[in-house]
Amino acid sequence: MKKYCFLICLILFSTVLLSKTTFWISWEGEDWFKEKAREFQNITGEQVEIVYVASMDEKLGVTVRGTDNLPDVCLVKSDQLVLVSEISKETPSKLLLNKYEFDEKLRDTFIMNGKQVSFPFYADVQLMYANRKLLEKLSIDINPEMWNLSYFVDKMKEIRDKGVIPSGWGLNSAYIFMGMQEGLGSEIIDSKGEIKLVTEENKALLEMINNWKKDGYIHDYVQRPDMMKAFLKNRVAMVPQGSFLIQKFNSMNFQVQVLPIPAPWKTVIDPKAFTFFSDNEVAVEFVSFILDDIEEFCSKYIKYPSIKGIYETIPYFDSLKKSYENGYMQPSETIFSTGYWPAIRTALDLFLKGELTAEEALKKAQDFISQK
Repeated sequence: MKKYCFLICLILFSTVLLSKTTFWISWEGEDWFKEKAREFQNITGEQVEIVYVASMDEKLGVTVRGTDNLPDVCLVKSDQLVLVSEISKETPSKLLLNKYEFDEKLRDTFIMNGKQVSFPFYADVQLMYANRKLLEKLSIDINPEMWNLSYFVDKMKEIRDKGVIPSGWGLNSAYIFMGMQEGLGSEIIDSKGEIKLVTEENKALLEMINNWKKDGYIHDYVQRPDMMKAFLKNRVAMVPQGSFLIQKFNSMNFQVQVLPIPAPWKTVIDPKAFTFFSDNEVAVEFVSFILDDIEEFCSKYIKYPSIKGIYETIPYFDSLKKSYENGYMQPSETIFSTGYWPAIRTALDLFLKGELTAEEALKKAQDFISQK
């Protein structure tokens, strides 16, 4: 009997020693999270396993369907909110929400059906990057204090008149068009909670984009690598892209002027948040340990932080903040990923190729969304 008791105690003791908190992450910051896990273990003796997931959408989809084990905590995007909402734990999130003063817009993004499904960590935003070397060669200066849409158009004309492509992006990008529609067209979701595309404002927006293309203000790049190659080779002066690119430019010593998206055109905000799948107290402690160093993370990876404060060490924070304040939160509803995005891409393609009028293209997109 004593032998069996000893074995049971040994097994239980071994289980405690081997127990660890599992933490799934994606996007930037793998090395930083692993270093924080080592620091946390040195201080508390608790082990946290950082697992980098390259394709979080696919991994979560498989796991939620029950074919794999869920982690204690996972970093998610807002468009994964519907997927994790039913199985997330609300109590850990509430503990942290009571401890820190979060940005209300980011915090409320992760509420679904009255439940705080996740709580925010940081946000990526869209920015306008200007090629400093090229603009200096053209003797063109961009004044950030005057920066808005009409000033942006004036600069595109000035650059074009000097024989250079002023701006470039994939003109059928639903991700970019979403912010343009919200700022320059009609609101994406109307007062009745419906998506209405066939409006006079949206028709005018499509015509404006088409005129920019005809006037040589923008060049349509089907593939982003082609656009980035042209930008880096000093063939394109400005590109609207996500804030994640700042690190890449810095690593290449490529000089860019980082500007917010020119208002009233809006940036699309892409927030990341922590979701708890267990009531593991160590997981809560570790995430709190991370949040205490949020400025370090956001300075290293150039993100907009979820916690309110004055952030003097985050590079380009003024442009990040201006874009965020003039931003539209990326929607979490599946109708956007399955309906709006593919519909808008097709509509823009057909209109810009001259195969449909603006009204016909928008009606075709509306019909597609209505079937979803």
